[in-house]
Amino acid sequence: MTAHIYKDIVYHIVFTTKHRTGVITTQMMRRIRELFNENAARHGFTIHITHGRTDHVHVLVSAPPKWSVSDIVKNLKGYSSFKIPGLYWQRGYGVFTVDRDSFDRVFKYIKNQ
Repeated sequence: MTAHIYKDIVYHIVFTTKHRTGVITTQMMRRIRELFNENAARHGFTIHITHGRTDHVHVLVSAPPKWSVSDIVKNLKGYSSFKIPGLYWQRGYGVFTVDRDSFDRVFKYIKNQ
């Protein structure tokens, strides 16, 4: 008999540029989104939305339980820094779990950054 497992793990992750320097332009944010989505697809997690300001990024992401938040962040930060010259991320991050009832509200909050 196979166990049926339902998982719905969603994180709201926030991280900043090194020294909170305002280097993220509109064009760079588009590239960050592309790279985050590319990296997520390669590793089996889902980016629902990415947006932010010139000095920080918010990401709404779903991931299977095998992915720790620190590994997700490491992948996103590392890959984007490698691919975008001059983009450096500060150490650390903020993370919040998002329940099903709050998903739309958090999505809209990130969209309006």
